[in-house]
Amino acid sequence: MPQVVVSEIIMSGTAIVIMILLTSYSHSLSQILMKSAAEARLEEIAKSIELEVQEVVDVALSSSCRPCLVYKLLSIPKYVCDKGYYVEVRAQGQVLILHLATIDEVWKTELEATVPGAILVTSGTFDGVQAVERVYSGMKNVVVWCMVNATGVYYGLGVLRG
Repeated sequence: MPQVVVSEIIMSGTAIVIMILLTSYSHSLSQILMKSAAEARLEEIAKSIELEVQEVVDVALSSSCRPCLVYKLLSIPKYVCDKGYYVEVRAQGQVLILHLATIDEVWKTELEATVPGAILVTSGTFDGVQAVERVYSGMKNVVVWCMVNATGVYYGLGVLRG
């Protein structure tokens, strides 16, 4: 009789261990898939912003008026996989670096784009557009902008004021 109890305890223990292993495996797999999906979505958003930057720079350069300020409102999602995120811009020479990451920095991506002949500006106000280095998802009136004047071509992220 005691042998039956011992074997049942061993079987129950084995079943519990197997359940714990399966649960942790499925949790790990879901985290990997979630990270992959979130980073892919952040990359899509970065590419979209890159295209918008190129577009406003092209429009500003093709305009005959000087000085010329062109901006376009960005339509970016409020959340990526139920998390808020930020978009940060910086430059190395003529290379624009877009850095997107969730607020907790768990998921992130970086994209580089060349913006020839233009200078990134991350502070100052230009005709109601406040230039910024970083915007957060959920912010209102986020724009990409470009200004062409006698001294050069300037662009960046901004927030429309007023």
